[in-house]
Amino acid sequence: MHSSRCGKCKKKSCTCEPFKIIEPVNYVPQVDRYQEVLNQTRVLNDRFDELLLTSAQGEIVQARTDTSGSTKASLDARIDSDIARVDGVNATQNTNITNLTNRVTAVEGVNTTQNTNITGLTTRMTTAEGKITAIEGVNTTQNTNITNVTNRVTAVETVNGTQNTNITNLTNRVTAVETVNSAQATSINGLLLRGVSDMGTNANGYYIKYEDGTIIMYGTRYHASITTSAGGAISMLLPHAITSVIFMTTSITELNDASVRVLRTTYSADVNHLLMVTSNNNATLTNFGYGFLVLGRWK
Repeated sequence: MHSSRCGKCKKKSCTCEPFKIIEPVNYVPQVDRYQEVLNQTRVLNDRFDELLLTSAQGEIVQARTDTSGSTKASLDARIDSDIARVDGVNATQNTNITNLTNRVTAVEGVNTTQNTNITGLTTRMTTAEGKITAIEGVNTTQNTNITNVTNRVTAVETVNGTQNTNITNLTNRVTAVETVNSAQATSINGLLLRGVSDMGTNANGYYIKYEDGTIIMYGTRYHASITTSAGGAISMLLPHAITSVIFMTTSITELNDASVRVLRTTYSADVNHLLMVTSNNNATLTNFGYGFLVLGRWK
């Protein structure tokens, strides 16, 4: 209920919905209420137009009263009051609209900030994706390098396997040589057990003579520089004359050039010399040391 007249029935007391201005709590209901106020304003304007038209037609005179007992002066006051009310509603609605506009502007400002943040995040994501792509490229390169290293390790392992086989073969050959040398040492020891008739030394080496005609000769030589013959041979005079050779061997004990090796050893009976044939023909060897061992007969 309300004290002013109703906009629908024009009565002071009625059961119609009262004319109210309610503060908006959110955007959509406030717009609806604003539309309701506009509708009420239209009703008042229509009523005002109706009163003006009626006055122009002479239906209402200065002394005449309306159905509620109000005179023209009262109607004018009511109209002025209604106009003032409409102006007040309009002012309030303008204030509400201004507030709405400010709030929308604030929301738009927030949206602008959020858009800026989203743009910044997008840029950072793009940068991160670029870094991830670069890292993936590095990983691909590293994987290729690892594969290459693995292949090289496999190749080295294969070579090592071959080398191990070669080492095993060399070990077996050394063992065989050691076995032969052991047998020869046994024979030499047996000879040493026999009676020695003479033993001596000279510039050419050492010798041991036995009563049964066996002789053992051995020694080492050193040359700061020596030149091999056309056949690569180096001649050495034995410390004692012999009639025949049972066993003979020579070996290099010291040399600057590791590529030089002994090919064979021969005996020249006419001059009582050993010939150590090397792999270098007409070559000058420096810092050259070698040794010999001869088992033969002196009679």
